[in-house]
Amino acid sequence: AFHRFAFIVHHNNVYFHGYHIFFAIIICQWIFAWLYPFRLLLLGLFTYDSTIRLCHINWDLSLELFALLAVQYLIPLIIDVLCYVLVIKHAHLHI
Repeated sequence: AFHRFAFIVHHNNVYFHGYHIFFAIIICQWIFAWLYPFRLLLLGLFTYDSTIRLCHINWDLSLELFALLAVQYLIPLIIDVLCYVLVIKHAHLHI
């Protein structure tokens, strides 16, 4: 998907700004993915069990975990797909 987007940018300098936005979204999501375990610890969804000396997900809060996953990954992914489709459709009119 990224290479296709870059190809459109290469042939249409008008969409260079759109390319930067797309790239920024990817970088932001990568940063959020790295910070994800720390947020789980802060929210108490991820707990440390001293008896088995392991970190594990607190399944009592599985609904909250699903809500967090939806907000962090599913919603941005849907937004990405919509933006990508709109830009591709618009760009194809000018190729």
